Amino acid sequence: MFKIKKIITVLTITLLILSSFGQVIFAEEKKLSKSEMYELLGFSKEDIKEIKEKHHENSKIHFKDKDFAKLKLKNNDILQLANLGFTKKRIASFTLTDWENVKDRKNAELINVGVTYVKVDGETGEYIESTKEAYEEYLINQVEVNEVSASLCDPDTTCSGENSSEGWILLTVSVTHSSKYSIITDFEWLTMPTDRHTDVFGTGHKENVIVEYSTTFGSYQTNYKDTYGNHATSKTTYFGAADRSDGVGYYHKFNMHPEWYQYNGNWTQAYSDSGYTFADFYWQNTYDTASSAYGNYTHVSTSWEYGFEVAYPYSVALAINNTTKDNTAPNAAVSFSR
Repeated sequence: MFKIKKIITVLTITLLILSSFGQVIFAEEKKLSKSEMYELLGFSKEDIKEIKEKHHENSKIHFKDKDFAKLKLKNNDILQLANLGFTKKRIASFTLTDWENVKDRKNAELINVGVTYVKVDGETGEYIESTKEAYEEYLINQVEVNEVSASLCDPDTTCSGENSSEGWILLTVSVTHSSKYSIITDFEWLTMPTDRHTDVFGTGHKENVIVEYSTTFGSYQTNYKDTYGNHATSKTTYFGAADRSDGVGYYHKFNMHPEWYQYNGNWTQAYSDSGYTFADFYWQNTYDTASSAYGNYTHVSTSWEYGFEVAYPYSVALAINNTTKDNTAPNAAVSFSR
C-alpha cells in the first residue's frame, strides 16, 4: 500500500511539474473580439468606426515620413494595415519601403493579438511584466510629461541606482491571414532606453508551424526631436534575413541609433525607439489546428561584437551568450488556430 501511495505521489508531482512547464511554453488560449484586437493595436472604437464609415476618405493619421505622407493613404488602407497586425503607431512611422512590402496584401484577417507591458525597475534594473494601467499611472505620476524620457547612462555603467530611472517597453505580437499566414512582433520603448548598444529581438513559435525565412522583413526606427521638442526626423534601419533562425524562432541583432543625430546642420535628440519584424509561415501538418507565437526582446547593457545563441526554452525567452550584462524582457504571447 505504501509503494502504491509513493508511486501516486511521484506521478502527481511529475504531472504538476509538466503542467507548470506547459503553462510557460504555451500561450494561454484567449478569444478576443475584433474590437479588442484593434484596441490592443492602439486603435480606439471611435477610430475604427470612423475608418469603416469613411473608408474612401484620406486618413487623419499624422505620418512622420514626409515621402510616405505624400501617398495620402485612405482609411481603407489603414484598415488593411491594421488587419495585417500593424499597430497604429507603427503605421504612423511607416516609410515607402515598409509600404512596398505589404501594399499588395489584400483581404487580410486579423486572427489574434497579444501584448505585454514591461517595466524596467529603476533601482534594480529588473525587467518585470506589468500592465497598461500601471504604465498610465506612471505617466500620471510624472511631474512633467517631458520627464518620461529617461536620462541615458554612461556606456560603462550598469545603469543602476543613481544612474538609472524607471523604464517601459511595449511588446506586441500579431497573427494574421491573407493569402498566407503571417506573424508580426513589434517592440516600442515607451521611455528612452538607459543605454544604447546592440540589442536582439524576434519571434518564437511552436514547432508545428514553419516560418518562411525568405519572407522576413522589418525595421528599427528612432525618432528625433529638435530643441523645441518637435519631431524633426527619423533614422531607420531595415531588416531582411534574420541573424539567427532555427525551428522555433528567428531573431535580428541591431545597433541602437545614437542619442544625438545631426539633421540639417542642427543637433536633434532621440525621443523614441521601436521596431518590428514580419514573416510568413505555414502549418507543418494538415492535422495541426492550433499553435502559439511569442514576441521576444533582449536589451544589452554593454558593448559586444560576438555572435549569439538563442538559449532554451527557444520559443518563449531569448538569452544572449558572450555578454555579461543583458536583460530579457517578459515576452508577448499569443495563441491562434485555423
